[in-house]
Amino acid sequence: MKALIIGGTGQLGGALLARIPDGVDAIALKRSALDITDSAALAKAVDSDKWHMVINAAAHTAVDAAESDSAGAYAANA
Repeated sequence: MKALIIGGTGQLGGALLARIPDGVDAIALKRSALDITDSAALAKAVDSDKWHMVINAAAHTAVDAAESDSAGAYAANA
């Protein structure tokens, strides 16, 4: 089974990767590899028959930074 983890190097993505069961081949994409606010890039990454599952673990979690970059936080989390 093949899984794509978006946000795979973040806090949640890292925790998920540490618990991938045997038999699951997981690919983790970090922010520099996939911008989740780019809908065309996101569609290209997930619209593939090579994935059995796609897990979105990406999020803007820096609360203080979100106050000064509300548009960026909204784009990532909405």
